[in-house]
Amino acid sequence: MGTGYTRQSAGEILTGEIAEAADFNNEFNALEHAFNATTGHSHDGTSGEGPPIPLASSVTGTLPVANGGTGATTLTDGGVLLGSGTGAVTAMSVLSNGQIIVGDGTTDPVALSAFTAYNGYLKHELGGLEADVSAYDGLVKVSGGSTSAVTAPTGTIVGTSDSQTLTNKTITAADNTLTIASTDLSDSASITLNTATQTLTNKTIVAANNTITMASTDLSDTASITLNAAVQTLTNKTISAANNTITIASINNLLLDPGQQ
Repeated sequence: MGTGYTRQSAGEILTGEIAEAADFNNEFNALEHAFNATTGHSHDGTSGEGPPIPLASSVTGTLPVANGGTGATTLTDGGVLLGSGTGAVTAMSVLSNGQIIVGDGTTDPVALSAFTAYNGYLKHELGGLEADVSAYDGLVKVSGGSTSAVTAPTGTIVGTSDSQTLTNKTITAADNTLTIASTDLSDSASITLNTATQTLTNKTIVAANNTITMASTDLSDTASITLNAAVQTLTNKTISAANNTITIASINNLLLDPGQQ
């Protein structure tokens, strides 16, 4: 409430009375105080102040930002308001369904289409899955913006750790080729080849106890076995050739049983 106006010399300034200068000065001073730009009267409807001023009908023009207004005559319906310092407030366009506002810390913020809908999911282009992952129990596959559950096969899943133990497992390679380093198998390990015929070309088979057991059908008539050691001992063995002929190169210390020559 400001300083209102109250009569000062009502009893002295009367018809038929002598009014002195002081009486008028008191009234003029009261009027001056009431209309002071800073401390003068307010329009609050109280005695000596003045009636309220209805802004809807009594004020015309645009109230600037400096005086508490927007500085704008119209604002976009549904648009987000942006400050412009001492300039007029501006409004963004209405956001589309699923858009949000993002900023860069310097310029005006912009609209970003981040979600599939106002109540949807974060799009995959922005790091989302576009799915309610609570619906999945396990692995989730994301492909082409859609998601689906990944069903793992039964049994053991082999990871990428340095050591994996596979018990009673079958390993199937895309090209039927499996490469094993020389240190990947222990002395007691074995590999079973399932196909009826296996071709080992220029390969060395090393047995832990220097013993290799072959069935009678394991070698064809044209097959051969190369023994790398300088001396080989064959105990209680029978060597049979397809044509009953054995060709021996220059070998020292070959003992033949007289009864078997």
